[in-house]
Amino acid sequence: LHRLIRRQRQMCIRDRPNRVSIHQRPDIVEQRIEYGHCESDSVLYTNKMAINTINELATGRVAFTILERKTARLTTDALIDNIYKLGIKSLSVDNGTEFFHHQYVTETTGVPIYFADPYSSWQRGANENVNMLLRGYLPKRTDIRDLEQQELDDIAYELNNRPRKRPGYRTPDEVYCHMLKSHKRGAPVALAPGI
Repeated sequence: LHRLIRRQRQMCIRDRPNRVSIHQRPDIVEQRIEYGHCESDSVLYTNKMAINTINELATGRVAFTILERKTARLTTDALIDNIYKLGIKSLSVDNGTEFFHHQYVTETTGVPIYFADPYSSWQRGANENVNMLLRGYLPKRTDIRDLEQQELDDIAYELNNRPRKRPGYRTPDEVYCHMLKSHKRGAPVALAPGI
């Protein structure tokens, strides 16, 4: 029975129209040197509520959106809003049903969406790490019915100002500001530690 369910799910994933594999992402996404390439996921809580998480790969900045339900429509609205707010150039997601309207998002915004292979969360490891950081503030069985978007924005602000090992113990916001300054000067953006 378990194999049958898995095979049906994989067939459903493959039948999704115009699904673009994560293996077709441009190399620059993997290099993490250009701002705007993101990963997204949904973190499920009690009462079928969810939080859409987005993390930018070059800087490590995060954004969270509360969803009344983990549905494709609500996730699509959250993605489109954040694409415009954050200047997103590409998104990498898992194969959850909440990303069913990926083609509409791409047609509306021009932002390509890449799908990880089934059961391969390691292909979006940065986003899985962000989900774990969020769970530090809001554990799995937390009732988030009374959670306000501003409280979620405050958590994102705190995480965006927490030093991280990968960029030489700078904060994601510091890396972002450095990238903006380098871009304005026309200089190549370097993300080596100690900048």
